[in-house]
Amino acid sequence: MWQLKLCIYLCLTLFGSSCYGSGGFHVQTTCENEETDLFSCELFEKDSVLYISNLTTFWGRRDNTTCAPIENDKDVKANNWNCHLDIVDLLRKKCDGKTRCKFQSSNEFFGGDPCPGDRKYSVVSYECRKPAEPTPPTATEPEEPTPPTATEPEEPTPPTPTEPAEEVVQGPTVCYTNYIRIDCGQKKIKTNKVFFGRGDSSTCKYFSSNFNNLKCDASDVAYKDIQQKCDGQNHCYIWNILGFGGVSFNANLNGSGLVSGNAIVRGNVNAQISCTPAHLPYLKISHQCVN
Repeated sequence: MWQLKLCIYLCLTLFGSSCYGSGGFHVQTTCENEETDLFSCELFEKDSVLYISNLTTFWGRRDNTTCAPIENDKDVKANNWNCHLDIVDLLRKKCDGKTRCKFQSSNEFFGGDPCPGDRKYSVVSYECRKPAEPTPPTATEPEEPTPPTATEPEEPTPPTPTEPAEEVVQGPTVCYTNYIRIDCGQKKIKTNKVFFGRGDSSTCKYFSSNFNNLKCDASDVAYKDIQQKCDGQNHCYIWNILGFGGVSFNANLNGSGLVSGNAIVRGNVNAQISCTPAHLPYLKISHQCVN
């Protein structure tokens, strides 16, 4: 058991918001007031469902760098490093047995504020396992068919009102080495706004790094390429990795592919953009789901 806890600690320390381990074990970190999307079982573990683990599952803070407050925000701090709330039972009721589970990481959802005045985050560890085999139904005597009853003719259905404009969805911040899945179901993706780069020293901060002089912005190029690869698709995966292992995401996104009908956006580093791995750039995308 201590070996597994050590692996989780190293995974969160090295890779930040998302850890995907072998054997169906996963860890997801989400900053306060952003959406948590536990989709690894649906994406990576075929025919499996998720089960919440009590290892490193909490709401609060346990360090001063994860989801650090936005620079110059005097109302939000990260002074208390050891305040947290047990959320295992709540998440087991909501998520166990599902292939995917979404919820808002907030005081309202978790039912308490363990760190008043401090910015919080949730850490959720879960496993992907095969669901239990259902019990076969018992044999029953066939029932007598019920004769049809006379019914009154139905009133004609009134016309439905015109649908309102499609809602703009603001996705979570995608830190360096992580990725996001945009899912519009039966509708089509329409990219709204994109930020790709580094605009402050606190968002997606790793290893207490100093980003005071490291700022870059390649949003215009990223918007055009994400729009080209994702718009019109039902699903789209976007990786934020610069020059990592030869399969990477960058602002120019000069590569794409299709897997099971889903758009995949990935490519190699383009020397024309100003952002490099040293910036640890982060990605923010808002989109609409349209007919």
